[in-house]
Amino acid sequence: MEHDNGCRQDMIAKACVSLANATVSQTVEEWIKRRTTLDSHGIVVPRLAFVYKATVYEEYVPLDFNRCLEVSTGAERAALLGSLGRTARIVGALGFERVPLHDARTHGSDCVIVDFGQDLGGPSRGTPARALAQVVNDLRQWRILKPNDADIIQAA
Repeated sequence: MEHDNGCRQDMIAKACVSLANATVSQTVEEWIKRRTTLDSHGIVVPRLAFVYKATVYEEYVPLDFNRCLEVSTGAERAALLGSLGRTARIVGALGFERVPLHDARTHGSDCVIVDFGQDLGGPSRGTPARALAQVVNDLRQWRILKPNDADIIQAA
């Protein structure tokens, strides 16, 4: 995508395939509702370009959050962990069950949520404590968690 100022931005197209009892249109509508809710509460989400039929076109965020966290140190790692902690706290406060961390992205120092489907869970059962515990457990299970990381996540 090219902006009016001549800058280019990579986009990604996400086609919806619904396995639920909802139509594809209803599923895309739910995705947009969820992303809007997260965005309006300060969660970083990719910039939405447009939706056409059952396909969502949005900013492509090239960096894998988990890979960046794996190789980061010092202030860079603390920024990623802090962003993750804030994200988990807000996701839980909104009632969502988990941060879909397996496909989270980053611009370098933030945690960008890109999955607005079932991996986020249904709003109602989540809590901040549950979401924070989930991200710590995921990072521990994937062997990415280092000593003191959980403290940084919890303190964010």
